[in-house]
Amino acid sequence: MFTQQLNHRLGPEDNSFLIYDTETTPMNIGAVSVFEGDIDFERFVENIAAKIHLIPRYQQLVVPAPLGIGRPTWEFDPSFDVRRHVFEVELEPPGTLEQLFGLAAEIHESRLDRELPLWEIHLVKGVEGGNTGMISKVHHCTVDGVGGISLMMVVLDPSPDAQPSKAQKYQAPPIPDAFTRLSDAVFDMISEGLDAAVDIEKRFLDVSTGAGSDWLRMMGASMRTALPYFLLPAEKTPFNRPFSGRRSITGLAAPLAEVNRIRKVTGGTINDVALTVLGGAVSRYLEEHGEEVDGRIIRIFTPVNVRQTSEHGLLGNRFSMLLVEVPADEKDPLARLKGIEKSTSQLKRDRVSAGVGVLSNAVFAMPAPLSKALIDVGALPLDRMGNMVCTNVPGPRFPLYTVGHQMMSMYPIVPIAWEMGIGCAITSYNGTLYLGLNADAGAAPDAALLSDYLVEAYTDLRSAAGISPG
Repeated sequence: MFTQQLNHRLGPEDNSFLIYDTETTPMNIGAVSVFEGDIDFERFVENIAAKIHLIPRYQQLVVPAPLGIGRPTWEFDPSFDVRRHVFEVELEPPGTLEQLFGLAAEIHESRLDRELPLWEIHLVKGVEGGNTGMISKVHHCTVDGVGGISLMMVVLDPSPDAQPSKAQKYQAPPIPDAFTRLSDAVFDMISEGLDAAVDIEKRFLDVSTGAGSDWLRMMGASMRTALPYFLLPAEKTPFNRPFSGRRSITGLAAPLAEVNRIRKVTGGTINDVALTVLGGAVSRYLEEHGEEVDGRIIRIFTPVNVRQTSEHGLLGNRFSMLLVEVPADEKDPLARLKGIEKSTSQLKRDRVSAGVGVLSNAVFAMPAPLSKALIDVGALPLDRMGNMVCTNVPGPRFPLYTVGHQMMSMYPIVPIAWEMGIGCAITSYNGTLYLGLNADAGAAPDAALLSDYLVEAYTDLRSAAGISPG
């Protein structure tokens, strides 16, 4: 059974997603799924209501600290009602996958209500083939991709005939008064400051005695590699521009066994294959817009899970970033794959994610008012560092069900921000690799073109690797 470890106060990374959340950049993550058959809505709601005690975070509000003196806390919603979070909608005939993506775009382009726990599930009737869709929407401050997969394993079942959970009534404690929350925020801020001072002192002591020399060398190497990304701006693409707030979403799928056969050609990872295909598609997209690709580099942020084994089940955000440089002028897909595999392997050996984590945490872990002020003025210039985000989170390898209906597909959705007008999310499920593109309809009005180019780039890579279509 998945067990959650709940922190009371939002962590620095969690709080950053609240700060970045605006009308044009809502920080929503989620997925578009299709289930076999027609799911009864009342039964679906009752099933979630019976399981909600297993997901206490989904019953909690984000409550700001008085005077903004500290980061917000998680408090149980005294008037929680699952029916304020689960909704039924219906598609017009014929109910295509494209229509489902369009509905998901409408749902994800709005911010979640801060007066409620920050999640929604929309059960979509009328999907072609007599099937049912599900669109999930969760604020990024609640979970990252890894945490989201863990929560999915609680909401869904590994068997079509799983025994229904027994609902448990819970009497939510009252939200503490403003004075108590202010006192707690001041105490936590002082406590965190002391912990940070002790950690710094320990690091210096380790270095002076030689015990921390390996750590010092690792941090030095990672910082030397990471700093140029902060100092040298990336060359903007046509979709690196201010947002309109409107969204477009689409998705693609490929047999996971086929992708694994491709990656074995160079000994790389599934993520290397994904970045190779994405790089080829963006290169085509640049050429379509009349831009020169010779000598052009595409910078792609790839989140890295930094959870330790002891942190399994910990909610919130626990990741750092690698910034992979993909050559836009490399026409040979196998050469591009080998180059990316070599580059990402070197970045991992240099522990660059640790260096990026140190620089970002230096901003996020400051006292909340100062951290917000620095983020607001662009102290962490992500919009100048990269062109887009591509996240890859492995999902379950076996089928999942809800009230007896099998989930047939699952396309992930990643939020976009920092004038990176197109974001890419990848996950695997039951033998298939799913890719979801989320785009701002103003910054990238022709994002569907990139989707077409992804298919072309994947086909080219598969052919170059000598792999027959699956």
